[in-house]
Amino acid sequence: MKRIQSVIARTLILALVLGMVPVAQNIDSDAAAKVKLSSKKLTLKAKGKSKKLSVKKAKKYKVSWKVKNKKIAKIKKSGKYAVKVTGKKKGKTTITCTLKKGKKKKKLTCKVTVKSSKTIKTTPAPTSGTGKTPAPTPTSTPTSTPLPTPTVTPTPNPPATPTPDNLPSIKQTYSGIFDNIGMCLAYNQTWNNRKDMQEKDTMEFVDKHFNSFTLENEMKPEAILGRQNVTAITVAEAKEQGYMIGDNYKEATVPKLNFGNIDAALKIAKEHGIRMRAHTLMWHQQTPTWFFKEGYQANGETVNQATMNARLEYFVRTVVRHVLDKEIELTGEAGSLVYAWDVVNEYVH
Repeated sequence: MKRIQSVIARTLILALVLGMVPVAQNIDSDAAAKVKLSSKKLTLKAKGKSKKLSVKKAKKYKVSWKVKNKKIAKIKKSGKYAVKVTGKKKGKTTITCTLKKGKKKKKLTCKVTVKSSKTIKTTPAPTSGTGKTPAPTPTSTPTSTPLPTPTVTPTPNPPATPTPDNLPSIKQTYSGIFDNIGMCLAYNQTWNNRKDMQEKDTMEFVDKHFNSFTLENEMKPEAILGRQNVTAITVAEAKEQGYMIGDNYKEATVPKLNFGNIDAALKIAKEHGIRMRAHTLMWHQQTPTWFFKEGYQANGETVNQATMNARLEYFVRTVVRHVLDKEIELTGEAGSLVYAWDVVNEYVH
């Protein structure tokens, strides 16, 4: 219990110190969001497995796709914001993603390279077991002196071409130099949240090379609070659910927090023996505008500093406490899965 209180106290102190600046007027998270493709280049094999190409942060856009040379590659829609790309024959082409929002229009491109699916046949090594080429048998011997047997040095096998399967483990290579070898994971890209299962190939790669991961968006304020729709509950209801609400909180309601994806990620971390870096409690960009407004309404007036500090305290303390409690539930020890917290990201715009 003392360890939990200590973690919450240290995190809260840093959060409140950084929050002691008057809240900026007209905060608009939408303006800062940048639409982009998941990849600017794709490499495929002709008639091989398809690869997914998606556009990120395009919820308010109407999206259309077009491939320049359909003889090289073909596309098939995969949901509202993605396509599956399949190579048809060797060559290069371009996929264009067109986004429209009102009168605004922008285009994003991805270069596609399709390689031949043919494999190179190699000559098998001698199977005699000696590794040497036998000397030819002479048809006649002009003298009684035997012919010397030639010495043949076997040709060494060339080194194997590196592939994802035979590459050395990154975490093992740097063991003793870096404690944590981490990477970024997005829940909707890595795990099938409808079936609560992780993609086998992705997680096998993660297990081999990394011992730490950071969620891309799922722990940012916008993901926990909700971007537009506010579900308000009374302070009494919130306290019954374990929310950490201080005496300085004077409002009648608080926004209900969504911890579904965080809980699922903690479970994955426990099952795979990988630790997490929590990212992030505060961020100027991915925090909904309504969180700074009176009545938690996007069109309301910006609240005063005392009200904002109380809101930050409720949010930070509740998120940290929830994660600590979930760790105890999964492993019996607080701090066993999340080893570091990013309190604030990009504080200076």
